[in-house]
Amino acid sequence: MKLLFKRPPESVKVGDLYLDIDTDFRLWAEVQECCNQGNLDGRAMICFIKRAFGASAWGQDINELVAAFVHFLTCGKVCEEKAGNPKQSQADHRNNAYNLDEDDERIVSAFEREYGIDLTSDYVHWWRFRALLDDLLSEDRFTDIVTFRCMDTSKIKDDDKRKYYAEKQRFYRLYKDEEPQTVEELNASMINALIKAREAAEAVT
Repeated sequence: MKLLFKRPPESVKVGDLYLDIDTDFRLWAEVQECCNQGNLDGRAMICFIKRAFGASAWGQDINELVAAFVHFLTCGKVCEEKAGNPKQSQADHRNNAYNLDEDDERIVSAFEREYGIDLTSDYVHWWRFRALLDDLLSEDRFTDIVTFRCMDTSKIKDDDKRKYYAEKQRFYRLYKDEEPQTVEELNASMINALIKAREAAEAVT
């Protein structure tokens, strides 16, 4: 769905119904970081679904709710490939290039400077937030940090430059206390969380 032509959705289709959903970026940023850190287990997934749909979630099919939840989280761009498929989207690489917790001050500053949006108080639709954030990767100084993280220093022939960029990578690297997950690992974690969410829902019915 192109944001240029359509307003981002305020509801999602669950079965034959359209249910209102919490569209504020704060909730979905929390979900994304939970996914990236591998903490989206079945219990967390159910909790996020209840927060996203509110009382309208009661009585709905859990599989339909999960599908609608993931559809909204991915801005309508759910990857159909199974985990482990080497095909990766541009969005996948970008998710690995920044961390909403670790880069929070930079992101808040960039949105204020570039868009006049105060993320500490303004409402921003999740899909709009993702579109604006992705755009910053090519227009903001935040791009330099992303470039350092994604750079293949083994291809730099000059020793001094290679050392310089390697130091930048170490300084700005994400998940400093643990090794970052690959895109395939993140996808597998998401799929496992969805399976556990269904099992958790079935266990309480």
